[in-house]
Amino acid sequence: MKSLLPIFLVAAVMAALPSCQKDIATETIVETDTVTINLSRGLIAYYPFTGNSNDSSGNNKHGNPLNG
Repeated sequence: MKSLLPIFLVAAVMAALPSCQKDIATETIVETDTVTINLSRGLIAYYPFTGNSNDSSGNNKHGNPLNG
């Protein structure tokens, strides 16, 4: 039984050694296509939450705040 302990310890150390390797850092390059989107086209109302319920899109669709 005593002779199995050193063998077990050596096996445990040998199994743990590969996990101590330093990770190789790889640089990730992400290519994105930039597409210009006109968000104001087809916009009905725009509420930027600036403390009032006024429509900032220019369509005069002002809100009516209730209980707020």
